Amino acid sequence: MRTFLLITVATLCLSAQVTLRPPAFGCQVTATGALRSLYGVPSSVFAEVVTSEVVSASCSSRLTLYQTGDRVVLLSGEEQYEFETAEPLLFAAGDGVAAAVSPSTGMMRIWSQGAWVESPEPLPSGVRTLRLTGMSLMALVDDRIITINVDTNVRETHFLPFTITSPVAVLTPDSIITIVDSTWNRCGPSGCQPLSRAPSGVTSLTVLNQQWLTAHLENGDSLAVRPSSTGVESFQLPGEDRL
Repeated sequence: MRTFLLITVATLCLSAQVTLRPPAFGCQVTATGALRSLYGVPSSVFAEVVTSEVVSASCSSRLTLYQTGDRVVLLSGEEQYEFETAEPLLFAAGDGVAAAVSPSTGMMRIWSQGAWVESPEPLPSGVRTLRLTGMSLMALVDDRIITINVDTNVRETHFLPFTITSPVAVLTPDSIITIVDSTWNRCGPSGCQPLSRAPSGVTSLTVLNQQWLTAHLENGDSLAVRPSSTGVESFQLPGEDRL
């Protein structure tokens, strides 16, 4: 009887191990256009390819939003929602809502409750980056941040005392992260605070998850970075040759 119990417990443990899956860490578009879902924790991350030939993407714990060719695709569980466009768009994905914005015209589409709807009031042209927190969509446009409640379409404009000129900038829930003179900077209404030295060859920044950003480098490598009040924590993401 004792041997049987031991075998049963071992079998159950083995079954549990097989079904275990690490937590989602975010998603990333690689230098070759592959969209990868990242799983694990900061000290141990592995990647799983979702699709290829992707121009841009944004992911949350429930939604995967990406553009490939002339299609924008949103995946929500087993459901797929898409529309056609030839223009590269900026994306932001939340838990139950997503946004797609044209940086050239400000045209904005909001996905909610299973449908894409075009906003009757576009954003200004020149949108640099987006961030979606709950039902609040933030858009950075040069010297201002426009905040929109995507449920009510109520808008607020917050002017900055400076203009973001760096080609590398991304919104976090409470600030703007950018690179100025090869240094990470956290910018807010009162100005920019240098954090630490930035790696050379950063071409773009994208949101990885609620805490981390992805820094894409000229050589094709990617770093996960997390700014804090004292500096920037970073580690290298898995390369495509290790998949």
